[in-house]
Amino acid sequence: MLAAAQRQLNRLHAGSLLIDGRISPQRRRLSVSRHVCGAGKQQQQQQPSGEGGKPLARSIRAMPIRIISVSKGTPASNAYVDEWLDKLRRYAPAEVVQVKPNPLKARDVDVAKAAEAQKVLALLSPRDRVVALDERGREVSSEDVARLLAAAGDDGVPLAFCIGGPFGHGPGVLERADDRLRLSKLVLNHSVALAVLVEQLYRGHTILEGSPYHH
Repeated sequence: MLAAAQRQLNRLHAGSLLIDGRISPQRRRLSVSRHVCGAGKQQQQQQPSGEGGKPLARSIRAMPIRIISVSKGTPASNAYVDEWLDKLRRYAPAEVVQVKPNPLKARDVDVAKAAEAQKVLALLSPRDRVVALDERGREVSSEDVARLLAAAGDDGVPLAFCIGGPFGHGPGVLERADDRLRLSKLVLNHSVALAVLVEQLYRGHTILEGSPYHH
């Protein structure tokens, strides 16, 4: 009876357990005895779904991530970001580079933004896939972030995320950007936006791993 039940379970759940042709190690197998005897509730870790309900979990080539933020931050906010950076680095090389806002101390906003953009552009590599965080960018989900990470791995390109200064990005950064994202409809403090971005990049990797962190 147990063997028959196991064969039935394999037929029912084969589609959800297979990822890239392999059984996902992150999925907990259903207990045959619970199905036969009805003891307790079925405990099964759920994979996040993408378009069409297909699991997103997959192996990827982890590419370096650089976050360039036009902000000074505070010791407390920087320490909090460092905590998430340490978690993100379990999956990929990652760093945050802070650029001083308005380095010329200009009174004109456009001059200040242009000077900030010049500093940011100097930190970018021609190979970088540049993603600018912008209030007019496309709104994304955590699953979209996971797809972005996976696409960078597929294409073998490093990722560079740019967070603008108090008045946003200079035109040079927006012209260089390959994509523009909006983290939220809310207006976020720069330190908060940086922390949210790093956490979402970590979350994106856990989605691809099939980790229970994202559920």
